[in-house]
Amino acid sequence: SERLGCPFVDTDDLIAEDCGEPVSKCFTLLGEEGFRDRERNVVASLAELGPAVIATGGGVVSSSKNRSMLRKLGIVLWLDAPPELLCERLRGSDRPALTEKGLLEEIEEVLEQRRPLYRQTADRRIDVSARRIEEICDELQQLW
Repeated sequence: SERLGCPFVDTDDLIAEDCGEPVSKCFTLLGEEGFRDRERNVVASLAELGPAVIATGGGVVSSSKNRSMLRKLGIVLWLDAPPELLCERLRGSDRPALTEKGLLEEIEEVLEQRRPLYRQTADRRIDVSARRIEEICDELQQLW
C-alpha cells in the first residue's frame, strides 16, 4: 500500500474495532454466523474507500455476496502458501479457532474447503512460500 500510495485496510481489524474486542473474541461472542454478518457489512462498506489495498480474513470467501463484492472492488489476489508455513505464521496470532483440531490439522481442513472458493474469487493466485516480501510486493505492484 505504501508503494502504491493507497490506504491499507484489514477487514478483521475493522470488525474488531466495530465489536470493541480482538477478532478472536468477536468470533466467540458473535458466533460464526454473527461474525460473518459483520464481515459482510464491512466488505460492503469498502466500496466507499476508493483505491486501497485490502486484507481479508480467509473465511471472507464463504459468503457469495462477499466474493461478488470483492470482485467488483478490483483485483483479487490469493496469497497462497503450504499449510505448514501458514501454521508457522499463525502460531500465537489472535485468529479464532474454527475447529477442535490442532492448528496444522485445522489449516489443512479449512484450506481444503476454501480452495475452490479462492480459485473462483481470485484473479490470480500467488505462491508466497519461498519468496521474500520485496519480491512479492514487486509482483503485486506490477499487477496493479
